[in-house]
Amino acid sequence: MNINEIIENKIKYEMGQLYNYLNEIENTYISPHITGENLVRFFNLNATNQYGHWRCVCPFHQGASNKTEFIFNDNEKSFTCFACKTSGTYLKFIALMQGFTSNALNEAKIFAAINFAHLNLTFNSISDYKEKIKQKVLKRYEATKSLNIKDYYDISVLPRESTPLVNTVARKPDNSIVINKKESSIEPSSKKDTELNVYAQAIEDAKNSILLHEILLNKEQFNSIDKLQDFMHKKYYISGGTIEKYGLIYFDRQNQSKLTHPNFYGLSDRVIFPFKDHNSGIIVGLHCRHVLYKKEEGKSKQWGKYSNILDYGELKTKDNGYQYYGIKSFSIGQFLFNLFEIKNNKVTKLWITEGVADCLKLISLGYINAVSPGQSNLTDEQINLLKHYFGCEIEVLLFFDNDNNNIGQCNSIQIAYKLWNSGFRKIKIVRTFPGQGKDLTDVAVAIQDDNQLQMLIDLWEKNGYVFSPASEEHLNILLNSGYYTDSEVFSIDPRDIEEEIAKVNLLKKLSQQNGIDIKELKQIKNITSILELKTNNSNDNTKDNVFEPAGTTHITPPSRNEVELCKTDTSQKTEYYFMNISDAQLYRLKQKFDIDTIKEIDEKCTREQIINIVGKIINGIPFELDEYFSPEKFTPPTLVDEDFKPILVEPEDMPF
Repeated sequence: MNINEIIENKIKYEMGQLYNYLNEIENTYISPHITGENLVRFFNLNATNQYGHWRCVCPFHQGASNKTEFIFNDNEKSFTCFACKTSGTYLKFIALMQGFTSNALNEAKIFAAINFAHLNLTFNSISDYKEKIKQKVLKRYEATKSLNIKDYYDISVLPRESTPLVNTVARKPDNSIVINKKESSIEPSSKKDTELNVYAQAIEDAKNSILLHEILLNKEQFNSIDKLQDFMHKKYYISGGTIEKYGLIYFDRQNQSKLTHPNFYGLSDRVIFPFKDHNSGIIVGLHCRHVLYKKEEGKSKQWGKYSNILDYGELKTKDNGYQYYGIKSFSIGQFLFNLFEIKNNKVTKLWITEGVADCLKLISLGYINAVSPGQSNLTDEQINLLKHYFGCEIEVLLFFDNDNNNIGQCNSIQIAYKLWNSGFRKIKIVRTFPGQGKDLTDVAVAIQDDNQLQMLIDLWEKNGYVFSPASEEHLNILLNSGYYTDSEVFSIDPRDIEEEIAKVNLLKKLSQQNGIDIKELKQIKNITSILELKTNNSNDNTKDNVFEPAGTTHITPPSRNEVELCKTDTSQKTEYYFMNISDAQLYRLKQKFDIDTIKEIDEKCTREQIINIVGKIINGIPFELDEYFSPEKFTPPTLVDEDFKPILVEPEDMPF
């Protein structure tokens, strides 16, 4: 990515923030100041006031002379010309008077905010807004030379104050204008993080999707009902009305020939869970579960367990000349499964499950106020939806998978922090008990008794962890220690954070001793294991070898004073200073690459790409660095594995 691409992407994102901001201030700040009288005076119209309404000569059609044919209606904030029939809102009037044609409504809002509400926006038009963003990015680039777009996320030209600055207009004795800035006494609604243009594009794409239309309009033709009911019963212990109510479909491979493009393999042998838009209720995408997916020796088969499909993708050609259609994914992070169905409920307690099937199982048991993001994460947009429809006073029950790799529960902690920072205070993390099954449907299939399952759910909820964040002081100790990424810190259960701090402090002390490999010690999971390390003899290759220098008999726990000293010890010795690679990532990269290659990775890859590379090294996933050094030649994956991590694969039984 070069600086011009960063500028382009940054402007696209900030345009969404601008439109969101203008929508928020429209009713509170702009509209109250746009009145018939103010419009008449500002545009110097030939007008009179009759019966409480301002009337004037129409400024839009030629030959107008009647002072009463054009009227401003303050009650409806609208205007009408009874002669030429031009009409609309006050903002449309401003747009017409100013000659705005491109993005006229938002241009009118900016103009009105400055000239009628007297807000200090620091920009006077959309083009000026874009230019100021560009200049700020270039200024940052000149100082940092960074080509990582994350280093530009904090740049904004929108007002940063909690309340917009209002310019009050006064006049000097010589009639010259003085503008005084003061805070408005009206408190605006909080600024949302949602990219409105991404959501709007998702809706537009759904409306234009060929695949969605033909699947949903010909559901009976494509749905293998018997196979659907059999799979849902055996895999999730879900049956009956729930399947029908939520429009589930079993797309058998034999039905592929009926598609507009039969050489599309994205739906074959999959159960389809349609996702609805929370506003309109239209289907915006298909969340698909492969029915033949299974694990073999810890590795998944070639196809992904889940995929999120919007439409036919690009037509691709194999080396042997065979052509097939890829997948176009939908923006699942903009939506929540089952939100449309419950958005008008009086919700006091909301269940959030990782999987859609778990959500459906809860609903079938009577826990109707349940939603699912369809992934092991909750995006900012989805959190904003919860705030918008239910407010922050509800109790949120995070019911994610209790899997062996701990991804679901680590993500639960991260999500709990995000919810807390968004204003939610009643957060409980619920999980199945060890040995029962990793999620709700696992247990449902195991016991096949819904009455007993309801009792278990109530028990899990009762024993759930009432989330309370770790103190800022404790978090900062770990964040500043150099041993963790931000994501890792916010995945630590707050109840365990003091032990984690003690571990870090001890590791720092041990790293100062000659012969200690701090990166190896970091892999030790708890402080007890560290304290139980025994004497290390450099010539002894037995299993009892430890990372102590010769002559050390044992390691004793640090005293309180030593712990306090460790807190301020941030010295690190590295042979090369990396801009984007952390110590933990460097340790993993050294297992595969020489130092020159690692330097090249640091220079050419973004931090997000480096995280992806390290993840593949840890999990033994083969890859080529050219995928990251030359991304323009690399086709991003559309399928995901059981942990919702993207993978680039094709069904092994494709006919090519």
